[in-house]
Amino acid sequence: VDVSAHQGTVDFLAMREQNDMMFAVIKCTEGAEEGTPFLDDKFNENWEKLMALDPRSGQTGQTMYRGAYHFARYDNRQDQGETGGENEAKWFCKNMKRVGGYEHDGGALPPWLDLEKWDGTAENNLAFVRGWLRVCEGELGRSPMFYTGINTWASSHFEDSDEWVKYPLSEVKYRQNGWEADENPPQMTKRNKPWPWTFWQWSGGVTSEADLRYYLQKFGPIAGVPSGSCDVDRFDGTLANLHTLSQLGIVGDDSPPEPPIT
Repeated sequence: VDVSAHQGTVDFLAMREQNDMMFAVIKCTEGAEEGTPFLDDKFNENWEKLMALDPRSGQTGQTMYRGAYHFARYDNRQDQGETGGENEAKWFCKNMKRVGGYEHDGGALPPWLDLEKWDGTAENNLAFVRGWLRVCEGELGRSPMFYTGINTWASSHFEDSDEWVKYPLSEVKYRQNGWEADENPPQMTKRNKPWPWTFWQWSGGVTSEADLRYYLQKFGPIAGVPSGSCDVDRFDGTLANLHTLSQLGIVGDDSPPEPPIT
């Protein structure tokens, strides 16, 4: 799942036990410390709750993998291009280090860069991402991953470059049957090179045009979320793969989970 303060007070243990959710990625920051800094109101609380469900605890059925993301916003930037990306990454890293994420914590998924809103030239956008990735990787010692959709990627000219082919992708594309093992989102590319998804957000919320709460419609409410619904993701791999991505080594049965890991 993908949650922020927008979901209110979340009970991660309840969604793990009742909905078999295996991982949660929570919102951490927007913007930069110099300018318009933003720290999600529920980040500290949510991270602490997920730390209590650390997969290394060995409590079967009561553990969750955790991750955090930075929401990139063009209107929050004091500086454009590479400097803007560097400053936003520093703000994210500062808050992750404060809670022990990544630097002293091997139990977390890679840091996510959430790319949804863009402005300006392709050159500016590409430079911003380069700056963010370089600082984040250098300060946290982890290779980040992208969270974005095919429309943002194309309209912002990111597909003109294949320099980020090594980074995992969390793709956003809502589909009613996204929970089915043989369903896949549209193929994203980088300079016409395939970019396979590692995570896929297939169920969302309600927009002015559609009700995208496909998980709710198929399986019912998500326990532990006051509204009964939040963004839901799939992981393209096994439980052992998820464990490895969290830098926890390889454990357990490597057979594919049913249904797909969410």
